[in-house]
Amino acid sequence: MEWMEPCCTRFLAVAVAAPFHRKPAMSQDSPPVRQMVQGDHTMSFVPTIVEMTDMFSRAAAPAFFLGAVAAFISLLTARLGTVVARARLLNAIPEGSEKAHMRDDVPRLKTRARLLRNGILLSLGSGLCAGLLLGVVFATGFFGLRYSYGAGILFIVATLLLCGAIVRFAQDVIMDLHEFDYLE
Repeated sequence: MEWMEPCCTRFLAVAVAAPFHRKPAMSQDSPPVRQMVQGDHTMSFVPTIVEMTDMFSRAAAPAFFLGAVAAFISLLTARLGTVVARARLLNAIPEGSEKAHMRDDVPRLKTRARLLRNGILLSLGSGLCAGLLLGVVFATGFFGLRYSYGAGILFIVATLLLCGAIVRFAQDVIMDLHEFDYLE
C-alpha cells in the first residue's frame, strides 16, 4: 500500500491543479495527431477521442432543438390538414342548402391556412439553421477550427425563426374558436 501513496498524491495534485475546461495535455513522447508539421502544410484529420467526445457534447443542444422543431412542424401540419379538410367540407355544401350560411367561414379558414403555412415555413427555416449548426459543430471540431461566431449567429437566427412560427401558431389558435366551428 505504500507504493500507492506517491501515485495517488501525484494524481490528486494534477487533478486539482488542472482546470476542467482544458483538454488534457499530450506528453512529449506521443506524436501530436492534429498539429501541423513544420515545413509541411498537411494536417492529420483524425480527431482524438477527447475531441470527438467534446464535439458530441456540443452537438446535444442543437440536436434537441432540431427535434423540438420537428415536433412543432408536425403539430402545425396536423392543424393545417384539419383546416383544409374543414374548408373542403364547407365548400361541398350546395348553395341552396339550409347550411349554406356556413360557407361564410371559408375566408377565415383561408386566413388560418395562410398563418399555418407561414408558421410551417418559419419552422422549416429554423430547422434548417439548427441542422446547419450541427454541421458546423462537427465540421469545425473535425478540422480543429473555431466556430463561436458562426454558431452563435445560426442559433440566434434559428431561435428567432422559431419565435416567428410560434407567433403564427398563436394567431391561428386565436382564430380557431369561432361560432361556425360548433355548427354542423
